[in-house]
Amino acid sequence: MGPVGVVMPAFNASRWIEASLASLQAQTVTTWCCVVVDDGSQDTTAAIVQDIAASDARIVLTRQANMGVAAARNLGFRHLANDVQEILLLDSDDLLVPDAVAALAEQLALRPDAVGVFGLAEYIDEVGNEGARGLHSSVQCARRTRRGFRFVALPVGEDSTFADIALYGPIWPSAVGLHRLAAIESVGGFDPTVPLLSDWDLYLKMSRLGPFAMIDRQVAWYRRHDANLTSDPVANSAARLAVAHRAWHDPANTPAQRRFIGRSWWLIQASETLALFRGVLSALKRRQPRRAARASLACLVNAYTLTRVRPRAPGRVTAAGLMSRNDSADRQQRRRVTT
Repeated sequence: MGPVGVVMPAFNASRWIEASLASLQAQTVTTWCCVVVDDGSQDTTAAIVQDIAASDARIVLTRQANMGVAAARNLGFRHLANDVQEILLLDSDDLLVPDAVAALAEQLALRPDAVGVFGLAEYIDEVGNEGARGLHSSVQCARRTRRGFRFVALPVGEDSTFADIALYGPIWPSAVGLHRLAAIESVGGFDPTVPLLSDWDLYLKMSRLGPFAMIDRQVAWYRRHDANLTSDPVANSAARLAVAHRAWHDPANTPAQRRFIGRSWWLIQASETLALFRGVLSALKRRQPRRAARASLACLVNAYTLTRVRPRAPGRVTAAGLMSRNDSADRQQRRRVTT
């Protein structure tokens, strides 16, 4: 078995990338190799990585113009050692617990039928302080699938398959998962045309090939900050709808899978639209007009799909129009500084 391959895309990640790489270097498993892809950073990200790589031959830096997370990860795959068979996707702001690679690799070795394996993560803040213990992992464990017109919970530790990943993928942040490179390559890798939630799009396609095994333990720390790519509720809602739309239209679907996606997403969007509407009312009650406006936009994106039987991606006018209404100050605040 070759070394575990680690791919880390990085965009203006100078605040956190040293700590992320240190968590990789601290792994109890030492047979790994890491490709850091500098995605057109304008800060000292590349210099930091070069300094670390100078004393650790397992870390390699490559660079590209700013093309986004998906393209950066695909480039990273091409620069891995030829004998790599398993891939871990570590973002430049997240951390691994010391035995994460060992725990994931051990479970994947026990499951030759699985395309990947994943564990749990907990929150840390910008400076590394722990968040509420169990908050993120509980969301990951709250997996569900649809039976008729209701959703039912999956037991913790049970495999994740197409039937629950199609509803809401539990493999996030990306650092919680170890995947077979052959499975990634067989579905074409990441799609660069998916700017947000491209990892979920990939896992959906991989789930048609086999299950993702789950281990009920923490393997990563998920750093939360204002620049997270998923911190914008409007962009996140639009991205989720776009991924569902792509999944519904995927020619690899069986008729049963297409029906499952269409009916399930209608129920999900109905539930989430109601929740977002309640959020609008709550923000108005608290006299928070900006939050109310943003929740309203997300609510409109969700509500749009309720007029369709199948998942429908927000059209160019709908998605772009909603996003363009945010003022320039908000856009600057949301500008991603890490991948």
